[in-house]
Amino acid sequence: MSRTVISLIFLLVLSFAGYGRVRYDTTYIQRPPNSWVLRTRTEVGMGSIRSAFSNGENNYNLEFTGNTKLRQHIGFGYGRFILGFGINLSGKKVGWDTAIKFLGNRFGLELAFSELNAGAGHLNLNDTNYPIPENGRFKQMSLTMRTYTAFNGKKFSMPAVLTQKFRQKKSAGSGLFTTALTTLWLLRKDGTDATMPLTMEHIGFAGLGGGYGYNWVPSKKWLLHLSATENVGVPWQLFETSSGNFDAPIKVPAFLTTGRACVFFYPGRWYFGLSATTEYYISPAPKNSVFKTEMLDIRALATIGVHF
Repeated sequence: MSRTVISLIFLLVLSFAGYGRVRYDTTYIQRPPNSWVLRTRTEVGMGSIRSAFSNGENNYNLEFTGNTKLRQHIGFGYGRFILGFGINLSGKKVGWDTAIKFLGNRFGLELAFSELNAGAGHLNLNDTNYPIPENGRFKQMSLTMRTYTAFNGKKFSMPAVLTQKFRQKKSAGSGLFTTALTTLWLLRKDGTDATMPLTMEHIGFAGLGGGYGYNWVPSKKWLLHLSATENVGVPWQLFETSSGNFDAPIKVPAFLTTGRACVFFYPGRWYFGLSATTEYYISPAPKNSVFKTEMLDIRALATIGVHF
C-alpha cells in the first residue's frame, strides 16, 4: 500500500508542475475577477456493498450499507489553493475522510482516504443468517484515486463545476479520458467467528475509460452540467473467513460507472450550487462462478460561496 501512496503523490506533484503551461480560451472560460474565496458545503452521502462468494462447500452472501453521512465543510483560499475542514452533523461517529485534489481544465486528480465505522446489514452463510448491527460490527477503510483528462480543456472547464475556480462563459462539451483506482477493506472490529464468520473482505479495482461532459450556459448567471464516464479494468478480491483465506479468480473485467449532474447560479460575486454524483461498481460473476461484487456510492452537495 505504501508504494501505491508514494506513486499517487508523485503523480500529483507532476500535475502541479504542469499547471502553469495550460492555456484556455477566455471567450469560453474565465477566472472570477476576485482571487479570494470563502465557501461552505453541505454534503449528504451513503454507500453499500453486495458480495457473493464461495470457498469449497461454503457459500457466502454479504449485504452491507453504511450509515448516511451528513457533513458540513468550510473552505477558504486564494487562487487555486483552498484550505478546508469538515464536521460531522449526523450525531454519530461514522468515521473520517481526507482528500488531496488538483482539478484543472485539462487534467484533474483526486486522491482520497476514508474510514467508515458504522453500518448495518447481514451475512448469509449456507442459509444461516448473521446480522450486522447498526452500531457497526465492521470498519470500512478505502483508498481511491480518480483522474480525468479533458480533450477540449481550452473551452470546457471541469473546475467550473467541481471547485468554481473558473467560470464557464459559453456552452461547451468535451470527451474525457479517465483512470480509476480503488482499494477497500471491510474489517470485522468486534464479534467472534461464531457470531460473524467473515473477518475481512478486500476489494480492489484498477481501470481506464472515458466519457463525455457538457457545460450548458443558458445565460450569464446560470450553469448546468451533465457528465458520464465508464471505466473498465481489472478487479481483485481477498476474503478472510473462519473456514480459511482465499482469493476470487480474475476471469472477467469489472466496470465503474460514474454520473454527475449540477446546477449553479451566479448573482454577482456569489454562487449557489446543487450537485449529485453516483458511482456504481460491478465485478460480474464469470461463467460457472458465484463470485460477484457490487458497490454503490451516492453523494449530494449544496454549496454557497463568495469571491472577494
